[in-house]
Amino acid sequence: MFSNGTRYLLAAVQAVVGYEWLVSGANKVLSGAFPQGLADALQEGLRDNPNVWYVDFVRGVVLPQSVVYGYLIQYCELAAGVALLIGALVLCGRLPERGQPYHRLAVAEVAAVTVACFGCFLLCVNLHFWMGDGLISSVNTTKAFDEGIDLDTLLPPLSLILLVMNGRLLIALTGMSSMHARFRARFAGLLMRPAQRMDEASAG
Repeated sequence: MFSNGTRYLLAAVQAVVGYEWLVSGANKVLSGAFPQGLADALQEGLRDNPNVWYVDFVRGVVLPQSVVYGYLIQYCELAAGVALLIGALVLCGRLPERGQPYHRLAVAEVAAVTVACFGCFLLCVNLHFWMGDGLISSVNTTKAFDEGIDLDTLLPPLSLILLVMNGRLLIALTGMSSMHARFRARFAGLLMRPAQRMDEASAG
């Protein structure tokens, strides 16, 4: 597994990202009007949007069911924030090994964080396309009074980093890494047998 320093750093980044999603989701839920107002907000972002394929997708798939997607978005953001924050607390403690108490609970939490990171990445990418931007910030003189790279630009790569790190941690907790090593060893052994037989035949 990871060293203590790596886990603490991962927990800190995960806590910041989780808090952002928790606040974002809570704002939507507590407003009580996000699902009903999602269609109007989407229409605003579609005006003069250079991503033609995205505009067609939103108008054909999302807008007809905008209220359903609104509820889905707000509760997914809220759940992702909670999962990431709990996962950060798990990273700060001693991770249980297989057979120890709370091992299954730790595996379930890390798995939930991994899924949440993937969902956060999709939500962030969707936001960039909705704003008419690309995934990588470039020079834009019309935004001279804004920051060069905002939080919305940092969230996709941060979500991917958290996804990969928690995925590796999940593999370590479930013992899949040792299973993979044993499989590779057996596969290598199978490949070596024909060569050994040929050496034995030539020696005989």
